[in-house]
Amino acid sequence: MSPDTGKPMFATPAEAPLRMKWKDAIKYAKELGAHGHQDWRLPTLGELNVLFNNHAAIGGFNVSSSGPAGWYWSGMQLPKRCAWFQRSSDGRQGADSKGYNASVRCVR
Repeated sequence: MSPDTGKPMFATPAEAPLRMKWKDAIKYAKELGAHGHQDWRLPTLGELNVLFNNHAAIGGFNVSSSGPAGWYWSGMQLPKRCAWFQRSSDGRQGADSKGYNASVRCVR
């Protein structure tokens, strides 16, 4: 369940094949047509945390702590040049430059 909408939340079964900058990640999610759906997006911070708390059951997450592979973009940005992310090895959330290459896992 999405903690933001209270509705069921679904994740792609695997992360995107490439690490990407935040703007590219937003575009990738918006254009993704997968598993019979066209309404994919980057998760919110709360939704990333749900994915983290269930990553063993969901599968397909890189749990190394080395960036950019183990860091996942959220769709939430800060003013100017930063956006939020979460590390899949320990759940740490933070913000970094949108120019940073990170992993992408889409939800709907």
